[in-house]
Amino acid sequence: MSSFICYGDIGVWATNSERDAFLDWFAQNRCTLGDKRLEFCTSEGYRWPGCGVELDNLIPRGQILEINTSELAAAEQLGPNFAELLRIIAAITRGDWLHQLGSHETEWWRPSFKALEARWKREEQELLNGPVQSSSFGPDALINFSSRDKDLK
Repeated sequence: MSSFICYGDIGVWATNSERDAFLDWFAQNRCTLGDKRLEFCTSEGYRWPGCGVELDNLIPRGQILEINTSELAAAEQLGPNFAELLRIIAAITRGDWLHQLGSHETEWWRPSFKALEARWKREEQELLNGPVQSSSFGPDALINFSSRDKDLK
């Protein structure tokens, strides 16, 4: 099960563990003691399976999540896709990420998914552009027809 991190219907799908990592990261890097956002990030009420994060609760519209290079480098250590998730959330706050809830991009943003999809597209193109076989059994020259089959031709 996954959760949607968003402003309304503009956002990104993340796993529950990615969502929790984002809430932990935000609490540690953007909140102070007594901050309502710290309560939001650390509350178990927003960590149940499938619970989304409405970014308005953390970053009011018009404010931009700025992430510096050292934070991105540290984020790389938190998981294979976490730095990319932070980049996307920052893009959402800037208004540069415009993908809606049901779009392909909101789910297929992980670098490993992009690489897999690129491979599938390459393989599909190779099949479409490759030599055409008239039989699923192999080239016609390699198929042994029985005498009955020759009579049918």
